[in-house]
Amino acid sequence: MVAVPLLSALKPGGKCLFEVYNKIFAISQGIENYWYYDRKTDLFIPKDKSKGLYNVKLYSREEWENMLNDNDLTICSIGEGCGWKGDSKLPPYRIEYIIVKK
Repeated sequence: MVAVPLLSALKPGGKCLFEVYNKIFAISQGIENYWYYDRKTDLFIPKDKSKGLYNVKLYSREEWENMLNDNDLTICSIGEGCGWKGDSKLPPYRIEYIIVKK
């Protein structure tokens, strides 16, 4: 669920940008070799917790759409980003940009 402070801070007609990592892409590609996906908990678990890493919850595009719609936010745009121009290969994650309107 989207944080309540966001809902109260966003004025009607106001827009907000979310930068999120795509869960489906992360499951298929991994996340920087530091986490593994645990299907039982639906979390990405750090391989080595001594590095100060925490469990990570990622959402698919469909899960984001459902959460945002359930909170009366309209999706204006969803775009993908994946690294800098000139990168020789795709990074082990995919960033998505979601713009919503209240």
